[in-house]
Amino acid sequence: ASRMVSGLPPSDAKGTMLGAIYAARALRSNMQGETRLAVEYARQSLDALPVSNDISCSLRSVATSVLGDACRLEGNLAEARSTYSDAVRISQGEGNCHMTIIANCNLADILLEEGQLQQAGKIYSEMALLARLPDGQISPLIDRVYAGLSRVSYEANRLDEAQTYARQCIEASRRCGNSESLALGLVLAAWVEHAQNDPEKALEFGRAAEQLVTQAPLAAWRAVSIRAAVARLWIARGDLERASDLLE
Repeated sequence: ASRMVSGLPPSDAKGTMLGAIYAARALRSNMQGETRLAVEYARQSLDALPVSNDISCSLRSVATSVLGDACRLEGNLAEARSTYSDAVRISQGEGNCHMTIIANCNLADILLEEGQLQQAGKIYSEMALLARLPDGQISPLIDRVYAGLSRVSYEANRLDEAQTYARQCIEASRRCGNSESLALGLVLAAWVEHAQNDPEKALEFGRAAEQLVTQAPLAAWRAVSIRAAVARLWIARGDLERASDLLE
């Protein structure tokens, strides 16, 4: 596709197609953990994309979100937060509900990692409302929103609420076949059960998350983060050998 498009004369259509190709390459690189390559492709996508049509602007939101992901994976939270904010602005300006939810959840994730629970919780709650679409359907991205709400509730020590959201994340993930959100929901449920002194349920959820992360085709960075979270659970339970095996 790239070779075919490159031979065309300059036009907005050509820029849109090239931008789509670079955005896809950026997304793929990011999923494989090749963050610097993802940044390069995302910037090439933004350079190529015009602002003359809805498709191009939606792709700009995708490329900007991928750029934010790469910054986040490299530990640059400030730049990630700024980039995700740009993605929110672009997606809201285009009325793209799907990308608005993704970009806002990404932004809230960063705020949560920075300890800004109230602000993160506000964004997740707003996205929970936005995920209920005008036609009465619920966006498949609701699982991501539930995961965020569970994390905020857990950090605020509202454990019953955290467990409710974790289970809703698990149910929604299974309905739409989202392995990444399912793994995250299982880990969250395990941690809440551990905090509530129910070791058997914590073990059940933890084993399910560990099994899923070894079998499902998760993005490289997500698989690592899930393994780390499960390993922390095994450490908290005193199972150091199992934690060591998983971390290695």
